[in-house]
Amino acid sequence: MKTVIFITALMLIIYSGVFISGILQEPDHVIEKTINIEVPEAVVFNTMIDFNHYQDWCVNLVENRLSSDYTSRQVRYSLWPIDLILEEKVEINLQKRTIVTRQAASNPSSYLHEFRNDIRLSSLSDGTTNVIWRVSYRVEPIYAKFLNMALIKPQLEEVIEQNLQGLNQYMNPQ
Repeated sequence: MKTVIFITALMLIIYSGVFISGILQEPDHVIEKTINIEVPEAVVFNTMIDFNHYQDWCVNLVENRLSSDYTSRQVRYSLWPIDLILEEKVEINLQKRTIVTRQAASNPSSYLHEFRNDIRLSSLSDGTTNVIWRVSYRVEPIYAKFLNMALIKPQLEEVIEQNLQGLNQYMNPQ
């Protein structure tokens, strides 16, 4: 009997902790990673705006369907336990060397809303390129906030890191 009471109390404490952490967690999340690539900025930028070849260096990208006018795309990333599918608007700014993709429509099966990729490039004095990849998104329901903390955010951090490393290896084959 004491074991049942102990297990019940322990489960109640764990459930309460998860619930409280979900309430206290902010709904908006930002992940930002940076890499320096030993290639001139124009070369890196031209590679990154060639959406037809993203699969060459984005290891988790399973599908990338770009519209004929290059203003929107549908992407599918392989994440565990389900794939992340996004309908995105694409904005390329040639002068600022930025690429922005924004979630065009909410996916009812996704906990992530207002998903946005911001990629900025800048030339460094030694001729290399600094690439800053920033992902921002919103998570609403309390249980989704817990999933985000435990599963989604760590995976997205890993995806961005792998994309930057993949881009670096693609630009500098050894």
